[in-house]
Amino acid sequence: MCDDQFFLGLSVVMLGILVWILRSSTSVNPDEISVKHNLIRIHTLVSRFSRSYFIFTMALFPPVVLYSMYVGAAENDYRTPAEVFHFFMQLPAATLGLFAGYIVLSLVILYFFTRWYIRTLYGQYLDKLRQLIAELD
Repeated sequence: MCDDQFFLGLSVVMLGILVWILRSSTSVNPDEISVKHNLIRIHTLVSRFSRSYFIFTMALFPPVVLYSMYVGAAENDYRTPAEVFHFFMQLPAATLGLFAGYIVLSLVILYFFTRWYIRTLYGQYLDKLRQLIAELD
């Protein structure tokens, strides 16, 4: 049950950060007269959100990979983390190298895909906000 506690703790931390982002999103005041000020705040908020999104995605990859390896080993009746570690240490060096290569390659692909995805999703919006702010100068 240690795994459940780890992911519960990780979820609580992520939920806290998402609540902070939500609170900062309500700081944009529609009653405020200054359009430029609100555009700057929206730009800052979306920029922070996209950075947090990227960091969360990259930070969650290692725990998820380790957990999936543990679950896969637990399917073969290895119950404790020490047994799982012992199981992986008994594998040939070539197999461990393939696992490590797979993890590194997956991380590199995830890094570039996530950067592209966030840029595609939020980048044009941020560029448009920057253009609008520049027009108001």
